[in-house]
Amino acid sequence: KNKAVIINSAVGEKIQDIEFYTKSDLKDTGSSSIIPHYYLDKVEEVKMITLDFFVKKNNIEQIDFIKIDVEGYEEKILIGALNCLEKGIPKFIQIEFNWHHLFRNTSLLYFSEKLPNYDCYQLIYDGWIKRDPRDPLTNIYHFSNFVFVRH
Repeated sequence: KNKAVIINSAVGEKIQDIEFYTKSDLKDTGSSSIIPHYYLDKVEEVKMITLDFFVKKNNIEQIDFIKIDVEGYEEKILIGALNCLEKGIPKFIQIEFNWHHLFRNTSLLYFSEKLPNYDCYQLIYDGWIKRDPRDPLTNIYHFSNFVFVRH
């Protein structure tokens, strides 16, 4: 059975065709986003699906781990995964938390409210530590990875 499947689609809040922004410099393959940024200068059209659609279409009952690193678009992915979240399908959800969230008006508190059946942990150099999303020091908009763990 497949452990990982690569799907050539964007994931978001609804099924639609969208503009996807990248760098025209082929050496910079790590810079891309659904959100236009000043440093992204190439646009292409791609298909967006929701996590709920993908799970239903593929009869998926359990997901062990989801990594979401979408430069501030995490909120929209969670909107498109409401059914999965209500059913408790993902065990672990990892997000990168950085300065993009400041401009999208999202915080770790916001994500914890969207994920009420999950505890918040920050990944650190030698493991992870449980964090309180209500603590202002947890919500520093700096490059950091957090994992939400289902109760």
